[in-house]
Amino acid sequence: MAGYPVIFDLSVRPACPEWVGLVELVARLRPEKLTSPEENVYCYKVLADLLDTGLAELLAQDKHGEIDHLLTRVCDRDITLAGLGLTLPD
Repeated sequence: MAGYPVIFDLSVRPACPEWVGLVELVARLRPEKLTSPEENVYCYKVLADLLDTGLAELLAQDKHGEIDHLLTRVCDRDITLAGLGLTLPD
């Protein structure tokens, strides 16, 4: 149940400009990091950590390099926007 506040928080802000990028990024991350292969359980901690460390703000500011660094740091492996197949607007 700990993850529900994160999802609720995301669901109440669909009008913000970074919403589409955030949803797409999380969808691409899920098979990469946010799903445990052993249990097939969604990892809300990783999502919460990304949001708590400013992912939405970085998306809003189009700071692609900083997003790459954040993804790598939080996910504990080299994950980049390009590696996820994402191209965000400049």
